[in-house]
Amino acid sequence: MQSFFAPLNRREWRTVSLLGLVLCIGALVLLAWESWGDYAQSRRDTETRAHSAAGILESHFGVMLQQSKASIDSVAERLLWEGRHREIGAADYLEALRASISVDPQSNALFVIIDGDVWMVDNRARMEGSLPLQARLRSTLAESAGHAFAAPILRHGEWQVPLAYRYTLNKNREMIVGALVPYTHLQRIFAWMNKGSGAIGILRNDGLPLMCAPDTRLHGSTTKLALSASAVAEAAQDLCLPPGQRGPDIVYATAASEQFPFFVYFGIPKLSYERPWVERLGWRLASFLVYGLVIGLCVAALRRLVRRLIDDKRFYRELFDTVNDGLLIVENGRISSANPAACALLGVHDEAQLAGRSPVSLLDLDVTADERKVIEAEINAMRNGGRGRFDGRLRLASTGEVFDAEVRGASLPHGAAQLLAIRDVSEERRYLAQQEFLASHDTLTELPNRYALMRRIDARIASAPAVSLAVCVLDLNRFKEINDTLGHSVGDQVLQAMGERLAQWAKGRDADVARLGGDELALLVPGMERCLNVVAELCAGLTTRVGLPLPVAGMTLELSASIGVAFYPEHGSEANELMRCAEVAMYDAKTRRVPHRVYDADLDDYSRERLALYSELSHAIRDGGLALHYQPKQSLHDGSIVGVEALLRWPHPQRGMIAPGAFVPLAENTELIRPLTAWVIDAALRQLAEWRRQDLHLRCAINLSARNLLDPGLVESIEAALLRHGVPAESLEFEVTESALMEDPHAALECLLRIHALGARLAIDDYGTGYSSLAYLKRLPVQTLKIDRTFVSQLAVSQPDAIIVGSTITLAHNFGLTVVAEGVEQAADHDALVRLGCDVIQGYLLARPMPADALASWMLERTGLTR
Repeated sequence: MQSFFAPLNRREWRTVSLLGLVLCIGALVLLAWESWGDYAQSRRDTETRAHSAAGILESHFGVMLQQSKASIDSVAERLLWEGRHREIGAADYLEALRASISVDPQSNALFVIIDGDVWMVDNRARMEGSLPLQARLRSTLAESAGHAFAAPILRHGEWQVPLAYRYTLNKNREMIVGALVPYTHLQRIFAWMNKGSGAIGILRNDGLPLMCAPDTRLHGSTTKLALSASAVAEAAQDLCLPPGQRGPDIVYATAASEQFPFFVYFGIPKLSYERPWVERLGWRLASFLVYGLVIGLCVAALRRLVRRLIDDKRFYRELFDTVNDGLLIVENGRISSANPAACALLGVHDEAQLAGRSPVSLLDLDVTADERKVIEAEINAMRNGGRGRFDGRLRLASTGEVFDAEVRGASLPHGAAQLLAIRDVSEERRYLAQQEFLASHDTLTELPNRYALMRRIDARIASAPAVSLAVCVLDLNRFKEINDTLGHSVGDQVLQAMGERLAQWAKGRDADVARLGGDELALLVPGMERCLNVVAELCAGLTTRVGLPLPVAGMTLELSASIGVAFYPEHGSEANELMRCAEVAMYDAKTRRVPHRVYDADLDDYSRERLALYSELSHAIRDGGLALHYQPKQSLHDGSIVGVEALLRWPHPQRGMIAPGAFVPLAENTELIRPLTAWVIDAALRQLAEWRRQDLHLRCAINLSARNLLDPGLVESIEAALLRHGVPAESLEFEVTESALMEDPHAALECLLRIHALGARLAIDDYGTGYSSLAYLKRLPVQTLKIDRTFVSQLAVSQPDAIIVGSTITLAHNFGLTVVAEGVEQAADHDALVRLGCDVIQGYLLARPMPADALASWMLERTGLTR
């Protein structure tokens, strides 16, 4: 390959140096031209600024004087008019002055001079009585006779310019009416316009300075300046300028007023624009020096750059020859160079054997049509100046043997050349295939793992959604005992043997077997319907296969398995759901010690239905979606209604009325039991308070669960609810089952004692169905014993039940307890309870549970019937 760079000769080096010199001279000329243009532009901008400022100042001062002139005319016209009709005096002067100064925001004072007397009022309409001021005013007006403006006078520490006009009264009396124009207006204008540089001045037409800023040294002076523009330029060089800015170099402008006899001077020192220009010139010179230095450095670095490029060419050639990947340089569609690695990959001794060949001839084109399209597209991208990459198979140039390769290519920046990089990926693909197998298979049994089985399930469902299938999960029974007794190596042999047996069983059934982990195996059986006989036959076959004698470790083992079965689509529409259901069924079979179980949602404590019900119950508690029904209790002694039991109901907006048995156990097994119990207590007390307002005094019984008795905040919540609704504690009765008491007897006893201390009554519910001892019951602070409905329902026809109920009543009475029989539905049972001495009954014979409004109506009707 030819070098990309050739050495430069001496003449070319001189040309480069001369080019650098020409660039420097051109930059210097450009610098001078630009700097002079900048200076001229700065002077023009300053002159424009001076003329604009003078015009603005003349306009502003003229507007201000118009107001003062209007006030003077107003005073003069009024006094002249009054003087023609009558004699005028001091009161008339002052009245006219005050009337005009009240509407004049510009003048500091208005004055009238008649017969040498001065009458003056300030801008607050107060009379000015300073005699020295009057004398100075008369004096300066006398010196400026014939002029509207007089020299400035100092009044109250402030320079003010008199503006006065002369009028003739009757009897040829002369009247002077004028105003004092304040200097503060000029100061504000100066601060706004000048920003601290330059000066402004207002001069009378004859050259008398009236106002100056920032220097007021000429105020009150009678020195007059020449009127010509050139004379003003010479005589007013130092006019109103601070000492540091006085000198001959001033840019100035004047503007004469067309309405009043004055002109405005605005001067700016040349330093105000020359100093920034000098700074900019310095920056330009510094930039030029930097520019020249850069050019010199560039020229000096050029030789080093060329030398480095030559060295880089040697480096890249060395890199080309030593890199591990095979590299080919293709020019005009033919191989021109190949590194040793490419020669070794393609089975040749040197690049001469590859020179002139087309890279396409090295490809094995025995591929699919789609693969061929990809390869052709990537090759075209390389030829068109882009980058390309494709995986393909190459043939050895010597033997024609095929190997897997990754080919990457890019166009070189010069000519129609491409660089191809070839890498042998045969070993890498074998390794990736092995890793993929390990990721989807169990290393011990070489069966597919859980991940692979779930993908297989989803694939079967996607390919044939109308075809049912079964997922079986097997757990080997007593496998832990084998591991603990014979060791894990024997356990591994057992798992391998079970995997082989199940794999052989699945071969003829188009089924898939997988190991989930531990001693759990799973099968996917397609085309299987949910039928008891078919399921039994399937599980029996699996159990038989697992139970075959297994010789291992010098002994013969006979194993069994617990099998859980889930069906698509009945139990789920995806692999995750089906696997979960099958595992739930398997654990249920293991718990019941049966060979197999089919998934049943009623036995699934973790179903979607249960999760949805939990969420809806939480919302119902929070949003008041629950309701209480009340079942009355009747005394057998006098037939009166002695109380009610609050029974929870859930009128669900979509599911309808949900029985307590469907959601109360869910709350008892979660944290919802606490807010649910609090809601029931609050609702019951609210209803009791309402009944008490209706003169209906009843005792309400509320059920407590074992979780409630373990809640440390239960008693506090009861007490807070009693106070909130104003109901006495004796109106409440809490019912607790024997099983709830026995879950934690010590904590239950402590909780009941605290409730009893509040004044509420306590009852043992469902007595006779638990395992509590009499020794424990006698320690409880209870007042009522409720006999379970299982003993009451057969009381009239069952002698044993009658004996149990009679004994219970006698025992309770001996302890001083009231006995309540629940579930009374037949009149015969009622009569038997009367004979046995029972105190209170509750059941459908008396009334079914009903809402609070219905209970009130029921009691009114019952009262009427009784009467």
